[in-house]
Amino acid sequence: ILHRVDMLGLALFLVLAGPGRWSADHELGRVQEPMTVQLGRAVWALKLAVGSALIAVAVSEKLANPDLARRFTDEQGVDLNVGRALGLPLGDTEFIRIAGAIEVLFGLLIISGALPQAIVLIAGVPFNLTLYFFGTNELLGHLPVYGAMLVLLVYGSDPVLRPLCSRLLPPLGAEPVVERGMSRRESA
Repeated sequence: ILHRVDMLGLALFLVLAGPGRWSADHELGRVQEPMTVQLGRAVWALKLAVGSALIAVAVSEKLANPDLARRFTDEQGVDLNVGRALGLPLGDTEFIRIAGAIEVLFGLLIISGALPQAIVLIAGVPFNLTLYFFGTNELLGHLPVYGAMLVLLVYGSDPVLRPLCSRLLPPLGAEPVVERGMSRRESA
């Protein structure tokens, strides 16, 4: 269940953020633009869930059980050991553990919200490289992570929402709310 907690994060994001400006409800005037505090809570839930899923998968499939990852790559007929290809004396078990540690690091960085755009772009490299080797199944398994990465990339680039992407705790209702497109002076 922990492996797919990223799906819960996406669901929570959609519920907390609301329908948004391009929904039929918004076009018909049934809903308003979500407040910044709502979007902050939505991004926080998404970061926590996706980061936790990455950590859970890394621990269970790579760090705690490297034989599982080795069997999977052997069944696929793929050698992903980049270290060996570069001439480093790196065995498969060591490579799998390094890959697991990097995946844990990505999960922790996503949860922390530190440098969201940079983390998304850097983490996107190994996620996309595996598509070449494993194809459609890998794409389908990574779609929730791609969705979360896109949210962090977009919201982390918005000057008003960027601080919300870097928060370790969710915004509380008592905090000042700045509507999107308004400066702090205009909202006061």
